[in-house]
Amino acid sequence: MNYTRTLTLLTVTGILLTGSYSLCMEAEQVVSVMPTDGQTSLIEQEVWGLLEGHTGSVTSVAFSPDSATVLTGSADTTARLWNVKTGKVLQVFKGHAQRVTSVAYSPDRTTVLTGSVDYTACLWSTVTGEELYLLEGHENNVTTVAFSPDGALALTGSNDKTARLWEVSTGKELKVLHHDDGIMSVAFNPNGTTVLTGSLDKTVRLWDITTGQETKRFTAPIRAVSTLSFSPEGNTVLIGSSEETGLWDITTEEELHLLPQEDGIMSAVFSPDGTLLLTGSSDATACLWEIATGKQLRFLQDYNGHTKSIISGAFSPDGNTIVTGSLDKTARVWTLEKGYQEDSLSTTDNTDSNNKDKTSKETPTLSFTQAINLDDDSQKECSIQ
Repeated sequence: MNYTRTLTLLTVTGILLTGSYSLCMEAEQVVSVMPTDGQTSLIEQEVWGLLEGHTGSVTSVAFSPDSATVLTGSADTTARLWNVKTGKVLQVFKGHAQRVTSVAYSPDRTTVLTGSVDYTACLWSTVTGEELYLLEGHENNVTTVAFSPDGALALTGSNDKTARLWEVSTGKELKVLHHDDGIMSVAFNPNGTTVLTGSLDKTVRLWDITTGQETKRFTAPIRAVSTLSFSPEGNTVLIGSSEETGLWDITTEEELHLLPQEDGIMSAVFSPDGTLLLTGSSDATACLWEIATGKQLRFLQDYNGHTKSIISGAFSPDGNTIVTGSLDKTARVWTLEKGYQEDSLSTTDNTDSNNKDKTSKETPTLSFTQAINLDDDSQKECSIQ
């Protein structure tokens, strides 16, 4: 039986916008996938399926570059690779001794990267599921990981106050970048020549990856930097924390917009075209923002889906599907259907309803179509209705 519901992201701490899909994780061990159309009126979506199988909280999620698969990391010490359309588990990456904290997908889809509380990061083959290289050197939890745009380098950040650059083809450590406190977020710029690191020391630092030298430093009036993201063109950077989140010009170091918030934004990322920002907040909401003005465009809301908080999410690269992950041990796949729904929109003009074909905005409709239970290892594939 299908039913319509409004999507509300609860306690969102991780959001990744990569185009036409959004992937979000709730505070349960689940992940959900929901297609989107890139419209600022995004509010409802259709559930494709529930990706379920982790026995611990889903801590991190990432789409493959072709949007066909999604990678999840969990407190159960594993990472899993899923087929987005069918819900089938393609690979289970086992090897970490403790919680997986962060995951990333290589641009060529052949490799995934995981970071863990066990002080290590691992490179894995997506084809065989085997560990390619164990990246050892950190002296505390690995909190964040990323691939360079060309896939040649891996970047890891840790509570040991360092970020480290690694050669993907050999697993060799290339550079060590130092902060004065634990590093919580890292990001490559779009052309892969520099990296940003955000730390509990209240600074964001820009580094040249060839020399390993610090080239810029942003000191924000916040307690700790929890999220970083480059805009697609590389000129703007988002710096976020539990206290405030702002957009900065990377060249002039000028703050462009401060995003108003009553509760801390825990995660934020740019849309592929650089016009929108998706944020997850500690007040149990996710929001879409307009980059050019800093204006809040839309709340994403949910009240009848995951049974515990969403803790991460992402849009797929082609922008058609959303995946959400949660502490309820499941992943959910959502699809988007557009339609005119004036009652659900807030507008500033009083245009006559007879002209709604010219003035109404398209709003997605959310229908829950399938809940997929994968706790039983014999049930690896869901049927999408």
